[in-house]
Amino acid sequence: MEIGNCSNLQMIDFFGNHFSGEIPVTIGRLKGLNLLHLRQNELVGHIPAALGNCHQLTILDLADNGLSGGIPVTFGFLQALEQLMLYNNSLEGNLPDSLANLRNLTRINLSKNRFNGSIAALRLGNNQFTGNIPWTLGKIRELSLLDLSGNLLTGPIPPQLMLCKKLTHIDLNNNLLSGPLPSSLGNLKQLGELKLSSNQFSGSLPPELFNCSKAVGAFS
Repeated sequence: MEIGNCSNLQMIDFFGNHFSGEIPVTIGRLKGLNLLHLRQNELVGHIPAALGNCHQLTILDLADNGLSGGIPVTFGFLQALEQLMLYNNSLEGNLPDSLANLRNLTRINLSKNRFNGSIAALRLGNNQFTGNIPWTLGKIRELSLLDLSGNLLTGPIPPQLMLCKKLTHIDLNNNLLSGPLPSSLGNLKQLGELKLSSNQFSGSLPPELFNCSKAVGAFS
């Protein structure tokens, strides 16, 4: 059976089997597919770029296989995607910039692969992310641009974020963030743009903030 001929398929759930070989390129013909769950099989080879044609996909789970190569640039066309699970494979290379187009993404797990390069820009603005800003962002030491504007984030700015010494732009406008501003913001000597408008911050402005001599702030 050629799976690409099953034009009415909306869900493919083959989780936890022993399927081997490569993911059929013809899955890209399934324009109505909204779930592809192939986790815990024995699949190898590259992820077919044709999956980018499945514009209705909301869940794509290819974790726990033996997949290699990179993430296709065409994944940027999956703008309905909410969950992307690719962990525990042998994927490699840089993350494509097109992943920034996935504005509905709420869960992504790329762990236990061989990705390289640096993450210099993280643009996740105008989504519906909730909860606190993850303190683990402070581990991305090469980060120079952080855009989390236009979400539903709450709580304070995590002080660990100030470990990202290369930050030049921070945009947290239009969230529900609160609490005082961390004085350690003043340690970001490269910071040129700091946008904190339309939040619920309180307290006094830390004098250390004005050590950021390059900053053009927006705090209204």
